[in-house]
Amino acid sequence: MSLCVYPVAAGRRQSRSARGGLGKECMHVNTILNRAKNFLKSEDGPTATEYAVMLALIIVVALAAIQGLGTTVSGIFSDVDTSLQGI
Repeated sequence: MSLCVYPVAAGRRQSRSARGGLGKECMHVNTILNRAKNFLKSEDGPTATEYAVMLALIIVVALAAIQGLGTTVSGIFSDVDTSLQGI
């Protein structure tokens, strides 16, 4: 079984006599299925997903570290402020 596409001229399909078999592009169903299988077997998608998961984990760790440091730095500034008010 084949799926065929005929060229379009000025927004209309050409008549059978005008087509003459030229410019006709056919693709066998087996070719379509093979391309679909190759796409699904491709490792580009899983690799991109792995990178996205790693990035998400890095962001979570960075946010946790920033929050921890923020609390510590805030305490230090509070101590300095208290010390300076006594002067």
